[in-house]
Amino acid sequence: MEHLEFLLNEGEPERAWNLCRRGLRRYPRDPDLWLFLGDSLVDSRRLTDAEKAFQKVVELRPEWGVPVAKQAEVRLMEGDIQAAMRLASEAHDLDASLAHASHLRGICSELSGQEDEATFWFHRARHLQPEHYFVPARITSQRFQTEFMDVLDGLRQQGIIDEGLDHSKWEILDKVEPENPDLAGVSLLSFCHVVRKPAGRRRGGRASRDGGPVVRGYLFRRNNIRECRVPEDLNVQLYVAISDELESTPGGRTVVA
Repeated sequence: MEHLEFLLNEGEPERAWNLCRRGLRRYPRDPDLWLFLGDSLVDSRRLTDAEKAFQKVVELRPEWGVPVAKQAEVRLMEGDIQAAMRLASEAHDLDASLAHASHLRGICSELSGQEDEATFWFHRARHLQPEHYFVPARITSQRFQTEFMDVLDGLRQQGIIDEGLDHSKWEILDKVEPENPDLAGVSLLSFCHVVRKPAGRRRGGRASRDGGPVVRGYLFRRNNIRECRVPEDLNVQLYVAISDELESTPGGRTVVA
């Protein structure tokens, strides 16, 4: 178990997955192994399989709120706020002391536009486990946009962003807009969404995303402020989120941070 936790913390989900499979051959009804298996699958972005692994834990230990909270997180990553809220509430009902369930309820409320309710759940998570959870800082849209432009200029000066990627091509949203075709498949837990579309080519009434330079990017303000304990954290969070995504972008593909 300690080795599995070490592998996941070190960013080795495939090795963790293989070790879980080996362990489950000997102990097929061990809920902790199934839980680690689900975690390794989440880190590998295999969300459907991860949900099945967490469901197995629920079947083995139906009184345990942790796997239900992890199912809620998977649903959030898949973009289903209603299902995530239902599961997070269920996890809280099973264990009112589970800070992660309160934190997830805060995220779901925030993404649903219920900011007062979100603040209540974030405060509760912090009260239950102050070393891991905090109440996100409230940051005005004007300050967010100002710091966002400063970060883009800094990345451009360092050569991380190409001169052709004008900041005017980026759109800052308060939340993911499911009706926006360019945002199809974007996780609600993402920081950024970079869309690469070649000019003048369309497929099925929509612009193709295969090849070509980055011509548009999306940044979700709410998801960034969740990472900020104080407003002064914002610049660092923006810098890390944008630079990490753009540095890891392979040629010509849509990527999600």
